Amino acid sequence: MAFMDQLRNAVRSGKFVYGTRQSEEQILTGKAKAIILSEKAEELMVERVKYLAEIGKIPIKVLSLSTKELGETFALAYPVSVAVVLDEGDSKIISEIKTEK
Repeated sequence: MAFMDQLRNAVRSGKFVYGTRQSEEQILTGKAKAIILSEKAEELMVERVKYLAEIGKIPIKVLSLSTKELGETFALAYPVSVAVVLDEGDSKIISEIKTEK
């Protein structure tokens, strides 16, 4: 199954947090299972999140979507730069991110 299909399934059945502050908090507390970033996100924030993910050994996926498109993927009316997977629900999104490395 393609990554975007897995992401849509995870959005329906899983649990996420959105935004830089909430995402960093979940990464630092060890609750983040995977990270999804927009490639159009602010460069400094992207580098910080990638650094935290590397330290925590958390899989990360950078999507070629704008922040607005990423927000729409999560059925949100606002742009999203970063999202953290807390529970993948019925999807296999975490293993999909890990195997793409």
